[in-house]
Amino acid sequence: MNWTYQDDGYYYFNDLLTAQNKVALCSYVFIDESIQLQTNTKYIVTVVVESLGNTQNVEGIWNYNPIQNV
Repeated sequence: MNWTYQDDGYYYFNDLLTAQNKVALCSYVFIDESIQLQTNTKYIVTVVVESLGNTQNVEGIWNYNPIQNV
């Protein structure tokens, strides 16, 4: 897998992405058994994604460099 979970609660992609490159974010979502969902109701799952440009300091902003070999 190309994603690494860190202690800050975020997942980090382990490689550089070129423009127009596509990456699988997830293939399923776990929902707690105690939650009662209605079959005739639409639910929205919101995913927040952050990215940095190649001129930005990843360690200065995130305090972590997910790309170890750069």
